[in-house]
Amino acid sequence: MLNQNVNLSFAKVALLTFFLTTSGASYASALTSNVNQFDGQWRVVSVRIDAFATTHTAITVDDPHYVGRKMVLNKDVISGNLDETVSCSAVHYEAQGKTALDNLLQQTSGKRYSEPLLPKAKDFGLDAQTVTPVSVTCQSGKFGPDGEHIGNWIALLSSDTLITNWYDNSYLIMKRIKPTDTFSPSFPCDANLNQTEKTICDNDELAAWDKSVDKAFKTALWQQQAIMPDDKAALRKIKSEQTAWLKKRNQCQNNTGCIARAMKDRVDTLTQ
Repeated sequence: MLNQNVNLSFAKVALLTFFLTTSGASYASALTSNVNQFDGQWRVVSVRIDAFATTHTAITVDDPHYVGRKMVLNKDVISGNLDETVSCSAVHYEAQGKTALDNLLQQTSGKRYSEPLLPKAKDFGLDAQTVTPVSVTCQSGKFGPDGEHIGNWIALLSSDTLITNWYDNSYLIMKRIKPTDTFSPSFPCDANLNQTEKTICDNDELAAWDKSVDKAFKTALWQQQAIMPDDKAALRKIKSEQTAWLKKRNQCQNNTGCIARAMKDRVDTLTQ
């Protein structure tokens, strides 16, 4: 009888051990799967801000500082030219439970000061859906900001589209960069080009910055025309300053660092 009870106890322990081991392995596998989905290179294609926000933010819709920038994400580091503050190493990812995107945005942005109090996905031009956010923490450095009631996170909207919370209550939408993807500048690369323009055409990151400069320049013209349409002198000034800047940029020749700095500085100037 004693031997039978002992055998039953051993059987129970074995079953319990099997259950815990199997469950733990399945859970670990699910976490790994969630994180591995983000491995690779991503490019910002849109910046979303709260259309109902009552306070001024430094970040604008499809902000040229961010659209076109690249992020490299893997199990060890998060890097790229997304922002000078991004330098995240020894990354820890932790998959959260599935939740409605509306709920995730409310945990991140918090309540507004006026009606409607609770932000929803549609306010950011996003479709309501269920997502699995993955929290991001860095042992060294920093990736992005914490939300109101949640830390920094990333989540997939589709297999090739990522969203993450960013500063000033904004959200970055990124597309996965595929090996066949190329990025074109704002001008045709089959024209008669100078050395700087050829260098831009041959470099995806410079081409992306060129698009950002073009976006910022056209926005500056549009704003001037919208605010003071009769001030032709101001419009001429913006255009002449752009022409002067292009001449200065072209002095970089094939120096990629020089070209990148010139274009980033121009975006800063145009958006001030």
